[in-house]
Amino acid sequence: MKFYLEKWGENMTKRGIILSILCIAALLLPAAAVAQGLEGTDAEFRLFGVELGSLVGYNLEDEEAVVGRSFGLSLAVMDNMQVGFGAVAFNAAAPVPERRFAGIKFDYFFTDQLAFSLLAGNAAGGGATYGGAIGGQYLIVRSQPDDGFSSALKVKVDYFINDEDGPAAGTLAIGLAGSIGL
Repeated sequence: MKFYLEKWGENMTKRGIILSILCIAALLLPAAAVAQGLEGTDAEFRLFGVELGSLVGYNLEDEEAVVGRSFGLSLAVMDNMQVGFGAVAFNAAAPVPERRFAGIKFDYFFTDQLAFSLLAGNAAGGGATYGGAIGGQYLIVRSQPDDGFSSALKVKVDYFINDEDGPAAGTLAIGLAGSIGL
């Protein structure tokens, strides 16, 4: 019985951290959206977009620097929101195993340049099954003509977690990504 209570306590600690992060995000997002004023705020693309990027970061579990790459395919569902598929892979370098994340991606734009991002789905590497990321992006350069293709160059900051390592042992990454779309 004691074992089950200890295990339940460990899970509650992890759940508590995750729930705290989600609650803080749920409180801050509407306030930030109202403060920015959503009129005139556009998502990165009007219809769809493809993103390619490079990442550097620090893995808190293994206490090592990591490098990686990212890919994303997004569809605009509202004037200031995109939903799509995202994939991130961090290269293996001893003692850090290769870690990969793939899943549903959600981007919410507060302004024409500042966005909040979520990724939820599968994780692989280091014994993980499920994983995701929470972060933000800032569009440094953006070209969005009335007709034709749009392009953007952005800085991204994300915190990746998986079910094996837990939220306290994730990977903090910063990256530069380029995107093109319609």
